[in-house]
Amino acid sequence: MKYAWIKQHGTEFSVKTMCRFMGVSRSAYYAWLERPQTAIEKDDAELIEIIKTEFQKGRKNYLISKILQLGEANMPGEAR
Repeated sequence: MKYAWIKQHGTEFSVKTMCRFMGVSRSAYYAWLERPQTAIEKDDAELIEIIKTEFQKGRKNYLISKILQLGEANMPGEAR
């Protein structure tokens, strides 16, 4: 989570400053950038895209219960 935040805000602040603020080493952050995604991370990204698409189709007016139904119906891989 910390590394993802650093990556997301990389254009706003220096990596050195963000790593120091988050209490992580720069070498660990750069190692994280180079490693392949895990199966769970891939599943999460796929599910997020499904939810975003359905949210746009529903004119941005989806209730949380509908989003949860979509998640269960489209859960890639094994349930966690």
